[in-house]
Amino acid sequence: MMALGASRPWARNGWPEPSSLVDMLRARARHAPHSEAFLWLENGEREGARITFAELDQRARAIAALVAAAGFARKPVLLAYNSGLDLVAALFGCFYAGAVAVVAAPPGSQSSDRLRLLATDSLAAGLLTMAALAPKARLEALPGLPILTTDDLDGDSPAPASPDPSSLAMLQYTSGSTAAPRGVMLTHANILANLRAQAQGAQLQDGETAVSWLPFSHDMGLFGFGLLPIYIGLRSILMPPVAFLKRPARWVEAISRHRAAVSAGPCFAYDLCARRTTPEQRAALDLSSWRVAVCGGEMIRPGVLEQFAEVFAPVGFRRSALMPAYGLAENTVLAASVKAGQGLAVQAVDGPTLWLGRVAPPIDDDRERRLVVCGHPWPGHETIVVDPDRRAALPHGEIGEIWLRGPSVSQGYWGRPTESAATFDATLQDGEISTGWLRTGDLGFLTDDGLVVTGRRKDMIIVRGANFDPHDLELAAEASHPALGARGAGAFSFDDSRGERVVIACEVERMAMKSLDPADVVASVAGAMSLKFGLSLHDLILLRAGALPRTTSGKVQRHILRERYLAGELPRVADGRHPELGRWRPART
Repeated sequence: MMALGASRPWARNGWPEPSSLVDMLRARARHAPHSEAFLWLENGEREGARITFAELDQRARAIAALVAAAGFARKPVLLAYNSGLDLVAALFGCFYAGAVAVVAAPPGSQSSDRLRLLATDSLAAGLLTMAALAPKARLEALPGLPILTTDDLDGDSPAPASPDPSSLAMLQYTSGSTAAPRGVMLTHANILANLRAQAQGAQLQDGETAVSWLPFSHDMGLFGFGLLPIYIGLRSILMPPVAFLKRPARWVEAISRHRAAVSAGPCFAYDLCARRTTPEQRAALDLSSWRVAVCGGEMIRPGVLEQFAEVFAPVGFRRSALMPAYGLAENTVLAASVKAGQGLAVQAVDGPTLWLGRVAPPIDDDRERRLVVCGHPWPGHETIVVDPDRRAALPHGEIGEIWLRGPSVSQGYWGRPTESAATFDATLQDGEISTGWLRTGDLGFLTDDGLVVTGRRKDMIIVRGANFDPHDLELAAEASHPALGARGAGAFSFDDSRGERVVIACEVERMAMKSLDPADVVASVAGAMSLKFGLSLHDLILLRAGALPRTTSGKVQRHILRERYLAGELPRVADGRHPELGRWRPART
């Protein structure tokens, strides 16, 4: 473990702690002007554009002058870029101009309707993008929305005044996995508090290297590899997300080639690398420099991380580098993590007892469910687990809703005062009344080792008094038949006159479509639900690969899936009937 001073780069260098994101970049540009801040890998391999801290500061000031001249100060401004150097410069251009940045997915991506949604909900005054993306942005954004391009701005605009720490810096939109996306209001103080927490957890030093493929429209990518590198003084190497998805080996190859100390990804990224890299590709790697391998953004599967550690151990990867983390947009991003170097900790519990809302040791191997410990909050932040009905804090080992409090917690949802009050100013009525708690909507319990997340309250499937996390049902369905794709299932329930009905939609692998036997798949999935959970499956929908509704970060939107199912709008790919199901309707094409 490094000395604690590694988590306080400003104090170690004798610099005053920044009070705004403007101060943060200006200080880096002043004290380390020629240090490389970002490098872009064009296709995940070839080195492209690069920029120093001084060059980034100069470009941000030029963009700030453009934003100010357009009259966008103190107004929301959409940023529609491919992840990379141009987006970072535009983001700081908004900070410097006092505008409120709203980071969107690039025009022409799979979620084209999201740009219009963000423009409408945020009441955006304008949109910043590159000239090559402007035509698509005009088609996808609101008609008449002013669009400014930032490709060839020259000049050295004056340094802006530092904004008040409490002033609004960003609207960070939620993923939309459980409800319509909402704009989370983040101040300069919120973001800096979270960057400090991330620095304390990761224990990195200035001059080290980070590698990321994560899109900046995702909070883990934006804060972890767009802003944290400037806070600490890292060199951040970025690649297009599609480069990783097309060839997962590019991620670990970049870490090896550039001797990166830190990288991150959701659980599925570690799974892809373990399964889709060849022995020859792995043999050419040296991952001994990778000290901090953050995993978060979705439910963490311990078996996936253990497999990744085992597969890459021969080329220098250490299991102790694994750093599970829990976070959400409403808390800027990070809420809890294990300490750097602590590695993966797993809590084994009894599955059926967990479904009843209690924690107990597993009775036998067949009933065991393994959960990842996500560590503790960092100084100045609090985490409790609460009985949401009694508003009372629960002791260690009891399941409830996760509540947070601290300087990273957002000011609320943009334009939604009633929902903001209910979510961001909850009151704990347990002995001495305390207020100002963020209700996360996530379920979990506390142990001496830290927080364990068990699921999401809004997604929970409740049958005869037992609580089932849809993630568990989805994993069991995917594993039950080789025709079904990994991360290609969505589970939900609905209530009718006979009670709660459980439905699962599964994507069929493209290569399996020609020889698909629907009845065999139905029998396998229904059997898995019965054997593992004692559940009778009401319906199974087989879909083409890519047909599940997803957020921009790849999470299945179960609420939209449920709505489309009830409306009869899910296009099944095959007919199938089987006595295992309560109902198996003919396919729609």
